[in-house]
Amino acid sequence: MLYIGQLLSVVNCWLKCMLLDPYTQSDNPECKSHADTGLSAITEIDPGYITEGYFHTVICNNDEYRHTAISHDLHYIAWDSPPKQHPKSLTIKDFDNMVNSSAPFARKFAKDDPVLDKIDKELLGRINRFPLESWCISSSEGGVDICSSIGPGAERLKMLTNKLLSREFGDEQCKL
Repeated sequence: MLYIGQLLSVVNCWLKCMLLDPYTQSDNPECKSHADTGLSAITEIDPGYITEGYFHTVICNNDEYRHTAISHDLHYIAWDSPPKQHPKSLTIKDFDNMVNSSAPFARKFAKDDPVLDKIDKELLGRINRFPLESWCISSSEGGVDICSSIGPGAERLKMLTNKLLSREFGDEQCKL
């Protein structure tokens, strides 16, 4: 999802360039630096935005699908202030905020950062191995179905899902 506040803080033209005609994909005529070049105005400034926000942008600009969008990609992402071109790498300092966000995924991480070991140990219950649930082939352990165990992560995901599907959150979708 594109965060308009981030776009405006970096380049004022982005907002105008994001308001592409959904049928012709032509630029807003006020976006003079890249008139009539479709999405190039966005991709030249930050090619990552095309993969991170294009689908949501198209959906929100289509009357038929606008109300089907959920403005959340289920990732915890932290940005510098003011935002830079890419999200900041998450560290141990971000761990509590990441967990409290209830997002089941997060990015980005530096290779071998200690926060990855903390995630493995405290959230996934593993040390140097795959989490049990991800490769579950057993049907029971002592009469308990180990493939269906629900932990605190599932409860956090349930809370996030309920929030995303709530009427209050839905009223904030696809603000144009």
